[in-house]
Amino acid sequence: MKNYVTVFLTIVSSYFLVVSSYAQTTTPTPYNMVCHLDLEYSTYLGGNYDDNGRAIAVDALGFAYVCGETYSDDFPTENPYQGAKAGDDDAFVAKLSSTGSYLIYSTYLGGGCADIGQGIALSGGSAYLTGSTYSIDFPMENPYQGIYGGGDGDAFVSKLSSTGSYLI
Repeated sequence: MKNYVTVFLTIVSSYFLVVSSYAQTTTPTPYNMVCHLDLEYSTYLGGNYDDNGRAIAVDALGFAYVCGETYSDDFPTENPYQGAKAGDDDAFVAKLSSTGSYLIYSTYLGGGCADIGQGIALSGGSAYLTGSTYSIDFPMENPYQGIYGGGDGDAFVSKLSSTGSYLI
């Protein structure tokens, strides 16, 4: 059965349209804008507290890589580099199958204070993560800058192996 979504748009200015409401039906309607959605998958990714996805990248095989921050002690991990949360909130990186039905890997990444994954890129099978850290003990491997710079936080750049189980 096909699902149709009727979207009601509001013109805010000559440059912007805003979705003011929508309705999902199984038959198309003759008014407003109707579009057919082929949703391949949609899934939750989180634990017992606040979890926020901040960025996503998809490789040529359709694997989705997600990064963000988690406050959950039970965020789902699979083949992790870091299997437990180290601070109040930690960054996370997760690789989902091309069907979205299982995790290839998922790991915490952080130290004793707040850590937030905010961007992700892919190259050669590895995931490159960037974000903000407030942790003096943020996990590092082969660092350019080996000590926390201070202030209101530092940026970080991390390269995760193709298996997600170690930093490169």
